[in-house]
Amino acid sequence: MVIWMVASGIAATYVFFWALLHLPQDQSERQLVSTRILFISPLLGMIQWSMDCYSFMRKRYRDLPIYTMRIPGSRLFVVNSLDLIPVVQRHWRTLIFAPVQIKAAQAAMGVSKRTIAVMERDMVTEAGFVNGMIKTTHPTVSNGPGLDALNAKAFEVFDNILRELNTPTTVSLFKWIDQQIMRATTDAVYGPQNPMCDDTNLDAWHNCHPAIMFLMLDILPSTISFKSATRVREHLIKSFSKYYEGGSFHARKQCNCYDTAPPIDVCREGIRDSAIQGLSHILG
Repeated sequence: MVIWMVASGIAATYVFFWALLHLPQDQSERQLVSTRILFISPLLGMIQWSMDCYSFMRKRYRDLPIYTMRIPGSRLFVVNSLDLIPVVQRHWRTLIFAPVQIKAAQAAMGVSKRTIAVMERDMVTEAGFVNGMIKTTHPTVSNGPGLDALNAKAFEVFDNILRELNTPTTVSLFKWIDQQIMRATTDAVYGPQNPMCDDTNLDAWHNCHPAIMFLMLDILPSTISFKSATRVREHLIKSFSKYYEGGSFHARKQCNCYDTAPPIDVCREGIRDSAIQGLSHILG
């Protein structure tokens, strides 16, 4: 009798969640994927593959240009086709990304309430902070002088690193390559006072990076579920605060990679320098 009641309860629960998953699905919504364990399978995939989750999903569902994943409290519409990504981005006034980016800045980067209030002003036009900052920063990573300067600086750092290998040594190849790519790319962006040259900051980033996706989803309380990640995140924030407040970022202009970008007055907007690093990762 007890076994029958337990089995009935499990069956009823499954039917309830199946209905909750499928019945609200609009006909215009794209195909649901990762539904083996209702609402939970996507989270298990994120835990297993971390930041590589969407790359893995793209290989698994390569025939789907767009698909839908359901997690507790949210629908995720994932653009799987590389050709569709620029099409979606061009319709940013219809598909407004700013609220998602603001939520990510608050949940994953620990941005203050004051900064969030500034970011929430005018999320529709380029006069607002979010879309304005994107317009300002993207020329440096688009085809042209800005990107060429960044690439040239990165290869210069690589060349110097290889010249330092004068004597035979034994290293973990994967770890060494990872460190040098991080050093070259961040040196190109942040200049000679690059905070990521500090091994402590590099270790902090590697500890924080796998948790960013879960922090952005904002399903679980970060101070409890991701205590270690939030602690090292604060360490990174302090380090980059010192970098910006000390004016070290001025030295990066020697590579001319920022000359093509129009200026943005973050002081006038009311955003502290310490918030800029987190916003750069979210908006860039």
